[in-house]
Amino acid sequence: MPLKPTYFRSLFCWFSVLLLFNACQGKTQEGYKVIGIKDGDTIEILVDNKPVTVRLYGVDAPEKKQPYGTQARNFASELAFGKFVTLKDKGKDRYGRTIGEIMLPDGKSLNKELVANGYAWYYKAYANDPKLGYLENDARRLERGLWSQPNPQAPWDFRKNKRDKSKAAANKPIAKPTDADREVFICPTGSSAVYHLKPDCYVLKRCQGQIEAVTRGHAVMNLRRTACKVCSKKR
Repeated sequence: MPLKPTYFRSLFCWFSVLLLFNACQGKTQEGYKVIGIKDGDTIEILVDNKPVTVRLYGVDAPEKKQPYGTQARNFASELAFGKFVTLKDKGKDRYGRTIGEIMLPDGKSLNKELVANGYAWYYKAYANDPKLGYLENDARRLERGLWSQPNPQAPWDFRKNKRDKSKAAANKPIAKPTDADREVFICPTGSSAVYHLKPDCYVLKRCQGQIEAVTRGHAVMNLRRTACKVCSKKR
């Protein structure tokens, strides 16, 4: 039985629709897929099947332990995660991460959206983009996002304070133990930060080098080691 012309017309229409659908699908998947949101200003994209970390140019979002740190990450995730974006590469930072502006599928800039909605500061110490400054001023004036707080702390100040506290703790004088002359045991190799009260401690047996006997005073004050929690337990 010969096929009717309407059959071929229908087949042609379905074939055309399929081609159009595939073309549209290809168009929506141009660029790089966002496979991770590390925090509000750092994302991960897939480039040639390899993950690449991108530090967003010109913005500094609150740290995870700061107010609005989680909200900033969630906002970036909502806009970008799983989507195909384009990257305006601005070079590398000192950690080897790519610095760039991320353009979303709708043509908007993720960097600017974060600042405009009050989820990041304009990081003018490392960027020159007056538009970001205007967006931050608007967000401040309208008390959007983190600007609804009375005195939000800039992330760079938060990080500096954290570094200063760590440095102060490292330089803080250590009190001399009352039993400073007591013999203790250490593993001089590796990255161990403890001393052992007992030479047969199973943790100490993992040492790959020669075990050394030193005084507790030396271990605490000079080597800045703390007692092993395993062999120092009272039984």
